[in-house]
Amino acid sequence: MPANELIHQEIHLQMLRLLQANPQINQRDLAVALGISLGKTNYCLKALVSKSLLKMQNFRNNQRKLVYAYLLTPAGLAEKAVLTSRFLKRKMQEYEQLKAEIDALTQEASVQLSSRIPRLSSRARPGCHPGPRPGIHGLRIKSAMTNLGARNDDI
Repeated sequence: MPANELIHQEIHLQMLRLLQANPQINQRDLAVALGISLGKTNYCLKALVSKSLLKMQNFRNNQRKLVYAYLLTPAGLAEKAVLTSRFLKRKMQEYEQLKAEIDALTQEASVQLSSRIPRLSSRARPGCHPGPRPGIHGLRIKSAMTNLGARNDDI
């Protein structure tokens, strides 16, 4: 199925879900909720009405004649169920692919980290830090005392 068709199906599913939950939502609020333009919202609504998935009902008693309720028809409810099933199947496949990729990356990172840990020399005892190199501290102490004015034979 082309990616463009999948996007339309997801928008239609989201639209049907929102309209079922709030039939009196206006097109502007529906567009904001879906994250699409007002024109695209109008186009999608007309497509759903033309497929007989949605029925627009005008409130005749309302002073503003542009207020509608969007009602899902029985065919709309059935289509929503089909779209939901397809959506869930697609998302489960994406989940499995992501999970496999995360597992592979985790294992790769583990191997890379374990190869970077330095090996203990045969002379070192496990769990013990080998300490400073011999003579380093003696040089530092001697240098510090010389700077303080001590003579070499005092050290």
